[in-house]
Amino acid sequence: EKLSAQGGIEFLAPREANSVFLRLSEDCRKFLYERGWRFYALLGKDGHRLMCSWDTTEEEIDAFAEDLRQSSS
Repeated sequence: EKLSAQGGIEFLAPREANSVFLRLSEDCRKFLYERGWRFYALLGKDGHRLMCSWDTTEEEIDAFAEDLRQSSS
């Protein structure tokens, strides 16, 4: 929901439980990796699967959403 609210995010598939599939540019991916985020690049050149553990906190989600916002500005 927080990622959807940002706008400018392309979802590649509906959210499934604890996974989200997004299209990320190479610059965005590098920025997020530099911030310490890890996710799977597996859907072509720019498709990525993001997984959350079941104990992921709201603060962690907020931090990721903010880093994602910054990566696209």
